[in-house]
Amino acid sequence: MSDDPLPSTFQGRALEAADWARAAGYACRGVDLSDRFPPALAQAALPYVWNRVRQDAQARAARGFAVACAKPAYLVVENGPVLTQHLFSIADDLNTEEIEWLPVSTGAGSGFDGRVRAVWDLADQRFPFDRGLLDLPVTPVAAPHLYLRNHVNFGHFVLDFLASLFTAEHLFPDLARLPIALNLRLDEHRTLLNAFGIPDERLNLFQPPPDQRALFRFDELHVPSSGRGPLGCALIAERAARAVPAEPGHRRLFLSRRRFMPRHRIANQDEVEALLRERGFEALLPETLDPLDLLTQVRQAEMVALPFGAGLGNLAMTQPHCAIILMVPEFFAADRYDSALLSGQRRFLLPFFDRLWFVAGQPAPGVPPPIGADGRLSWNLGTLNEPYLYNLGALDLAILKAEKALRTSAAKTDL
Repeated sequence: MSDDPLPSTFQGRALEAADWARAAGYACRGVDLSDRFPPALAQAALPYVWNRVRQDAQARAARGFAVACAKPAYLVVENGPVLTQHLFSIADDLNTEEIEWLPVSTGAGSGFDGRVRAVWDLADQRFPFDRGLLDLPVTPVAAPHLYLRNHVNFGHFVLDFLASLFTAEHLFPDLARLPIALNLRLDEHRTLLNAFGIPDERLNLFQPPPDQRALFRFDELHVPSSGRGPLGCALIAERAARAVPAEPGHRRLFLSRRRFMPRHRIANQDEVEALLRERGFEALLPETLDPLDLLTQVRQAEMVALPFGAGLGNLAMTQPHCAIILMVPEFFAADRYDSALLSGQRRFLLPFFDRLWFVAGQPAPGVPPPIGADGRLSWNLGTLNEPYLYNLGALDLAILKAEKALRTSAAKTDL
């Protein structure tokens, strides 16, 4: 990316916003978020692995939320079977919002072939990159932009993209005047962004035609830290409340993945839905609903049940009293397994931990067990797509506990 002659392959570093800016000599501003960490969450008694997640979130808050001002920066986008993007500094460092995703998003010998790769050695957070893949015409972008990595997955769109956007604009209001550089702009994203006060005029798409890649050179690009966490979710909830000022309701919703066969994630789906119907739940297929209709229904719910997946994005838009019943593989809920990627997945749920009840599932027949005979866990993101069996008694117990919590909360409100 620099003007000096460089070898065909270089060893890049994957760095989050503050370190990425410092290594390239970019300007960077930040805000310590320690005093914005919710006191109730800080003081809550949590199981061991969840306490580790909380400690990590508190450390991130103390490091602060940063926004790098990159002058210039280089964005490479490939519109292949999987839409990928890589943002480089003038020091040849890759910007990454979450280091734990590096094995999934880059990999050894990173290239833009649209495949999901994996590399498990993240020593020094370095990876080899083939400069020949950057032998592309450069499209210059002179106007300053705010850069946020979007994602087709609704959960990542809400809990990563929106959380980062709203945190950046809340802490640095001048950023709200900048156009946003997007690699992806789905209709449902656009509908919610408009409802949350982000007009189309700010949404600039930088995406090459199908099966092609492109290289953009931004003269000035503002790159924020990850906003995943309690503050980001609180800001999403504020925007949702303004967009849909629904009164707290008593609806119970099951956000089903039935249409995502075979990635529906609940092997005994019929039995689970039958029990939920008996307990007053309505089954919704979120992908069939208008985004604002779904938002309205979620805002009216006192209880939401769902399997782990993209539907988690709806949790940030629920009312603060809404109880959450989450069906997850046993290893995810167990208080004994941990890893960088697993901890990163759990961070999505930390803001809701005081109103969250897990139902742990077991692998369905034919599904390789992620826990070996030696008790060790072996998993990847594909494991979360496997169908698991959920005990109806455990599901019923979780609902009873959630009902009790709702009654207790209502009694306190009436005092």
